[in-house]
Amino acid sequence: MRKFVAAIFFLLLIPVVSQARGQNSVHKNGKDSRMLHTEKKHQKFKSVDELPLTYRKAARIALSYYPELKNTRIIFREKNIKTTMATRPRMDFLFHGKGKRVYCIFLDTKVKNEDGLLPSEVPFHALVGLFGHELAHIIDYKHKSAIGIVTTGIRYMGHHYREELENATDRETISRGLGWQLYDWSEFVLEAPDVSEKYREYKEKYYYDPAQLKKIIRRQ
Repeated sequence: MRKFVAAIFFLLLIPVVSQARGQNSVHKNGKDSRMLHTEKKHQKFKSVDELPLTYRKAARIALSYYPELKNTRIIFREKNIKTTMATRPRMDFLFHGKGKRVYCIFLDTKVKNEDGLLPSEVPFHALVGLFGHELAHIIDYKHKSAIGIVTTGIRYMGHHYREELENATDRETISRGLGWQLYDWSEFVLEAPDVSEKYREYKEKYYYDPAQLKKIIRRQ
């Protein structure tokens, strides 16, 4: 029964979490990195120390703002996920207590038909903000029971709850001191000349825009 519930949950769960739905955006300077990524096999990095250098630096900076995650096992994995970055508990979360869960942060590796945005295309400070947002999702997961996580996955299908969750995750990121990095990420996605209108509308619907982020940051 537990395995059945877990399977249903992961079929329903949109990579909760992604600060960017990469399949709907395009950045013109990433063609070379796209070609490089599509030629590589997907890699699984068991710790931040195993990440490629650029990702490693950005992830370490973001992690330094979440000291309570020091003893939390986080696996970084390159995978074709059709979104820039996504975070969720490993599938065995139903069988472990809160303190023994493993979390996965997925980094996209492939863009189909020149439609998407890879982490390798994101400017460094914006990448720090994106990692910070994903780590804020882990903080949220850590405070929830297994049933609470399942409920989150189901409710995320609703537009109103999705907006509430992503806004709360942004506020958590800002409260940690990563507000301006998150601002850089939001500004980059919304103002890059080749970002698709469909993706821009999605961001505007579910996430704080740069002006809103700036107001929240200045209130801190």
